[in-house]
Amino acid sequence: MLVAFLIVALKAVGARAALRQFNFTVHSAFSSPDGFEREVYLINGQQPGPLVDLDEGDHVEIFVQNDLNVETTIHWHGLLQRGTPHMDGVPGVTQDPIPPGGNFTYRFSTTSEYGLFWYHSHFRAYYNDAIRGPLLIRPAASRQRPFATLAQNKDELAALLAAELNATSILLNDWTHELSDVVFERYIKTGAFPSYQSRGWLALNLVNSGAVSALRVSLDGHSMFVYAADGLYTKLQEVNVLHMELGQRYSVMVKLDQSPGNYFLRFATFPSGDMQQVLEGRAIVSYHVGNSFTTDVLEDPAKSWMYINGSAKPDAALLNPSTLSPFDSDNSPPSGQSDRTLSFVVSQTDIVTWVIDRAPFSEPDVPIVYGEISSGWASNTTIHLPINSTIDIIMKISNQSMDMMGHPIHLHGHKFWVLGSGAGSFPYTAVTDAPADLINLEDPPYRDTISLPSQG
Repeated sequence: MLVAFLIVALKAVGARAALRQFNFTVHSAFSSPDGFEREVYLINGQQPGPLVDLDEGDHVEIFVQNDLNVETTIHWHGLLQRGTPHMDGVPGVTQDPIPPGGNFTYRFSTTSEYGLFWYHSHFRAYYNDAIRGPLLIRPAASRQRPFATLAQNKDELAALLAAELNATSILLNDWTHELSDVVFERYIKTGAFPSYQSRGWLALNLVNSGAVSALRVSLDGHSMFVYAADGLYTKLQEVNVLHMELGQRYSVMVKLDQSPGNYFLRFATFPSGDMQQVLEGRAIVSYHVGNSFTTDVLEDPAKSWMYINGSAKPDAALLNPSTLSPFDSDNSPPSGQSDRTLSFVVSQTDIVTWVIDRAPFSEPDVPIVYGEISSGWASNTTIHLPINSTIDIIMKISNQSMDMMGHPIHLHGHKFWVLGSGAGSFPYTAVTDAPADLINLEDPPYRDTISLPSQG
């Protein structure tokens, strides 16, 4: 089941850094977002959870009360947690899980961070049961935006900035008819956008907050200009079809330059490995001039950019993530040799177990961040690296893996440069040994979430 949750936030930009406080109560309830009632785990009775709406530089305090009969934590996906690694929300690594009836207060700062993020439970698979929500950090007014090449004049630049300020945030995720510990059954549903008075541009913040499937997104008859990825501005890329791996975030700008009317915003799962179920959902983007509008939605196949299985049509421009370079030149990779190269082989060994170099993770009794060697500590899943070192990491899917599907990779507390990616083998022991056409050392994408390609 694919569900599109829509969140709108209107807020002034450039406010002085402040303390933002939120209270979360995680509890059980029954809900039927797709028409099938089942038990869910909600935050403050909401699905998705409350929008955490912040300004760059804010200090944040979030009190979490666990009223479930199971343990949980909250991870703030993509936030670097500089100086506060113990607030990252990973059981066994940065904290003990919050017990039933217990509570925990997360405190961190958004200094030098901006963009679209999301939060979710990081205990078992409970975020699939609705413990997830959006987190938006509005950039400081002084921060440069990548809109200059889109604007024909000052008025249009002002319209682009207004569209960014009033962006609609959408959490896209699969939905199940059972608790995640039981079974994944998949169906599909989307919502509809709230009304917004635009000046010719529409901005969308998109999150793939699902658990299983990559997604494809397109808007009939319109191009999308990708201007941010994983919480950082990028050089603009014009696309018709946007590919989103699990956990990734994109911000896109759409020029409303077609005939006034209603247009389908399409979401489709993109099959990979054993995950071959094809699901499509739709929402409606409607715009009009003055007080005249229509409620009719007439589907015109000629205006759609992708097929029902998410494949881009021949005339559609598909996102090329390998060329999505950072807008800020300060986010270029360090020059010279790396201090160390690590090679990892990822493999699925049974129906619920994925391992790195044949070693499954074992949760320690005492969180690793506290530096104690406790019961459950596994030296073969812990790597010690010197501070301020530069590390090259080469990862691949094992040829002996039960499933050769792609696999999401998210690095907590850091972003990383994606120097290269693709299907097939990488027969080099160091990045510098690879041919120049396989590796981008000049302006590689700077991300916190990617996917290892299938058989790659």
